[in-house]
Amino acid sequence: MTSLELFRALIPAMASIPDATVMVYLELAASRHDASTLGAAYASMMVWWAAHTLARTPGLGGLTAQEAGPLVSQRDGDLQRQYAGPSPMATDVQAEMQSTTYGRQYLAALASRAAVSPRFVGWGTA
Repeated sequence: MTSLELFRALIPAMASIPDATVMVYLELAASRHDASTLGAAYASMMVWWAAHTLARTPGLGGLTAQEAGPLVSQRDGDLQRQYAGPSPMATDVQAEMQSTTYGRQYLAALASRAAVSPRFVGWGTA
């Protein structure tokens, strides 16, 4: 399965975005990641990263409902919804990735055992 086919299978909400545009974002994702460090998670992570970036790009994703965190409460009278925000311990990059469903999928894959190489955060050794 090509990366474009995988994108189309996993991200049906973006069916209206032209293939050429999706490919630009998939290629950008691939240029920023190393397949050898992400192992089996690489292909899906490129899709999640590209979808997140597309969703956050004004005029392209247009998926404002995808930008909120998970729904934590809802009230029917005068419809009031509350969404979870990023973790208070999140870095700026993590907080930005948590702003879409696709970014949260990317972070989940990054944290999974499918991403084979150790990932260090900050200074020092593991």
